[in-house]
Amino acid sequence: MTGDGVNDAPSLKKADIGIAMGITGTDVSKEAADMILADDNFVSIVGAVEEGRTIYSNIRKVTSYLLSCNIGEILIILLAIVFGLPVPLLATQLLFVNLLTDALPAFALGMEGKETGIMSKRPRDPNEPIINKPMRSSIAFRSLFVGAAALGSFLCGLAMYRYEAAVSLCFFTLVAAELLVAYPSRTETFSGLRRLVCANRFLNISIIISLAILAAVMYLPPLNDMFSTVPLNAVQLGIGAAFILLAVFGSELSKRFVTSRAVVAVF
Repeated sequence: MTGDGVNDAPSLKKADIGIAMGITGTDVSKEAADMILADDNFVSIVGAVEEGRTIYSNIRKVTSYLLSCNIGEILIILLAIVFGLPVPLLATQLLFVNLLTDALPAFALGMEGKETGIMSKRPRDPNEPIINKPMRSSIAFRSLFVGAAALGSFLCGLAMYRYEAAVSLCFFTLVAAELLVAYPSRTETFSGLRRLVCANRFLNISIIISLAILAAVMYLPPLNDMFSTVPLNAVQLGIGAAFILLAVFGSELSKRFVTSRAVVAVF
């Protein structure tokens, strides 16, 4: 509701969002309103709604990304305990994973621009929580793919190499998968990975920096000792890359099912 006169005050107070005119509005209307339109230009209201939707969408993206990564890490440890497997990740490695993935990529996701068609979406229910049913489904799928990729690489490592190499392979796969899953996290709708890469330069830079840090941890001797890792050869990197691609493409393809009523109802 918009208004500028004394007679508009009851309606401005009753409305979900009452907007008073900043230039022509009376003091009574301004006190009754939730917001004041400083330039009396209705186009500013459209711009404010668009900006608000973008900010809200980015909050959802960051929240979904962080929860997916952390739940995926929990699944790895939990499944290893349930099936009596050796410990797939050490404490220092888990701390490093959280430090790397919860920092630069998460901040970059928060700087996403507006999505195409954001103003054509229906207004959301004010009482709806940020983590709604579709978002819970998305988090569940992404966590499963990330956890399965890391645990799968660990099992391959145990079958083919020594325990130290298996742990390093699991560590490499988990970190790289969580970093690259940030790209499917840029949008909540299926896009077939189109426009996901190179559209957010802040995210691209953060991923490059994070991968460089990961490479240093994997191949520099002082950091090898600190994080209990061993350098991976070409074959081991290929195994890790295959599981990483599974996590990334699986996370993107799962968006097709998130909007399904049957899937949403489960979560």
